[in-house]
Amino acid sequence: MSVTSNQEPRPISKKVFMASNVFCLRSRKAPGRDVKLIGPALFDAWLLLEFDPDVVSICERPHLDIAILRSNTSRAMDFWVARQSHAQHGVIVHGASRKDKKTTLGVLQSALEVSTIGCQIWPEADLMRRRLLLRNLKQMLPYVNSNEAIDAPLIESLQRSIRGGGDAGASLDDLFRANAQRSRTQVAACLFVQFHRGKVAAELELSPLTTDTRWLPT
Repeated sequence: MSVTSNQEPRPISKKVFMASNVFCLRSRKAPGRDVKLIGPALFDAWLLLEFDPDVVSICERPHLDIAILRSNTSRAMDFWVARQSHAQHGVIVHGASRKDKKTTLGVLQSALEVSTIGCQIWPEADLMRRRLLLRNLKQMLPYVNSNEAIDAPLIESLQRSIRGGGDAGASLDDLFRANAQRSRTQVAACLFVQFHRGKVAAELELSPLTTDTRWLPT
């Protein structure tokens, strides 16, 4: 199965849509349509995929299921992902579906071992342990999706400032001062889209995102 920009995910029934917490979002890795994610666990998992520079495209709710052994049931995949290497695989967020209450992690792993479809299991508990990173990514997301995020001259200026800082890199405050003729929204948007592309890095797993956060070239 290939993920393409015109591929459509499984539709969400009106009943499920009305009864669930559905996040409707723009994604740079699913151009031309809004992404619809059912529940906070899938939103968090999608954020990690969206900001993974090795991931080039994402399809939520692909038309793929994993048959559960010795059972007449199956578990739908939550995502199908294509990577820079052209490798593709599914992602199941265990705990995100009501069906997961009846399907233990071990049973799901056994089902994947005999499946011909490559798939990763992401336990919901693992996502909860990355709450600080996820909070930081949620702060950056509106900037990444803004119309001001793609400004080639400003992006090049930011890269020069970050490289010029050597091992210390540059903080957002440094970048604001170096580009005082631009709005802070423009500067932040261009910086965060460079992080989205994997061109700069910061220790967002360890500290809250602030204007003092140090950004380094990759």
